[in-house]
Amino acid sequence: MAAETLVDILQAITAVLNAEPLRLVPSRIALQAARQSNLVVDRSYWLDDGGLVSNRPMGAHRAARIDAVDLAVLFRGAFAQEAQRQGILDLLMQIERALIADGEAQGYHVTLAGHGVKRFGKDHLLGTLRVTVDYDFSEATP
Repeated sequence: MAAETLVDILQAITAVLNAEPLRLVPSRIALQAARQSNLVVDRSYWLDDGGLVSNRPMGAHRAARIDAVDLAVLFRGAFAQEAQRQGILDLLMQIERALIADGEAQGYHVTLAGHGVKRFGKDHLLGTLRVTVDYDFSEATP
C-alpha cells in the first residue's frame, strides 16, 4: 500500500533510521532543545515535520502533496572535528540513499533539500538533513 499521509511517511522513515545498517537511536527530546550532554545518546536522532511545501489538486479528491521532513542526528566526541565531520556527512548521504530507496518501495518520492554539520555544545556535533517527500494525498472525507 502506498503511503498517503505524512504520518505514514514519518513512520516509514523512522523504521529505516532504526533498522540495519543505520541503527540510529530515537531521541526522547528535541535535539535542538537539549542543553545537557547527559540527556542525549550518541547517534540519537530527532525527526520533525518541516511543513507543507506544496499542494496541487489533481481532481477526484486527490492532491499531489510535497512536505518537508527535518532530521537531526547527534554525535558525541567532537575531538577530531574534521575527520568526524566527514564521517557525519558520509552517514547523512547513507541516510539519504536509504530514504530514497525506501520511499520508492512505499509509494512516495524523497528529494534532498539540504544538509549540514555544526558544533553542538562542547562535546557534540549535530548533523542535519532536510528532505522533501512527494506523495499522493486523498482529500476525500472518511
